Amino acid sequence: MDQQANTRELVSSSAVVGNPKESWWKRLLSLVNTRVRLEDIERLSGAAILSMIPEVTSPNTQNRNIYLGTAEPVGSIVESFRLLRNNIKNSDPLAKVIAISSAYASEGKSTVALNLAIALAMDGVRVLLIDFDLRKPSVHEKVGVSNGVGVTSVLGNELRLREAIKPSDFEGVFVLTSGPLPSDSVEALNSYQTQKLIRDAREEYDFLVVDTPPCIGLSDMPVIGTLVDGIVMVVSIGKIRKRDLATAFRGLRQSGTTLLGSATIGTPRRGYYNYYYSYYSYYSDDSKEIKPKRGRVPKVIKR
Repeated sequence: MDQQANTRELVSSSAVVGNPKESWWKRLLSLVNTRVRLEDIERLSGAAILSMIPEVTSPNTQNRNIYLGTAEPVGSIVESFRLLRNNIKNSDPLAKVIAISSAYASEGKSTVALNLAIALAMDGVRVLLIDFDLRKPSVHEKVGVSNGVGVTSVLGNELRLREAIKPSDFEGVFVLTSGPLPSDSVEALNSYQTQKLIRDAREEYDFLVVDTPPCIGLSDMPVIGTLVDGIVMVVSIGKIRKRDLATAFRGLRQSGTTLLGSATIGTPRRGYYNYYYSYYSYYSDDSKEIKPKRGRVPKVIKR
């Protein structure tokens, strides 16, 4: 039965049994509105929302491509990533290897991964940002470094880990890009060499932030889930469908991956949003800029 038929049946049955108009109208809206809302996320995931990140638009940037340490992010942007950092630490104080993923591509996961790495490094620790998206990597573009060598160079025993890691323009943040793409990303990740890479990186850095491929339709995440301490799901409010997000969360549970929680991206509209963004605005000091190392502002990459 298609959605229109379901809708007609719902309206008809409500009229027959004499339910109040408000009751069937709410059920009708719930049926028609298939996009994820804020209140759906914790119910579908069974885990907390760790932070609500504003969707930023400005004359010089597009949506999610905005980084801490540049001239643009102030106020609610900075506070949302500080909150994400702090809530990850509170949810699992032992989590040192943190994966960032989303149900589909273009939900902002790679930008969230970079900003989380920067926020963690604000505490004076060393953070390694790793690009495990061996299908469509983007970390090298966002950080502004070459992708000539990286993860696959280490896995292929062409370079030692230390030789493949690059510094970034952000104090305390180091980068291991994907490197040349392999013919089979899953087999490359599902190897002893990858386990050794993570083990060696743990010894050198206080935190590892791992950018990953999307969850749905790909078999990379079950493998990556065995390598990390937990995952943060990035969810675009009002854009992804509920059933797709439910599928992504179900896949994580089936693979035994530890879900630390979700980070939402979306424009605040009313109620629950406004409370938190008013909080961010009240307690943040927009005059305090987070400066990138060497004073160079990285180029904003538009998707």
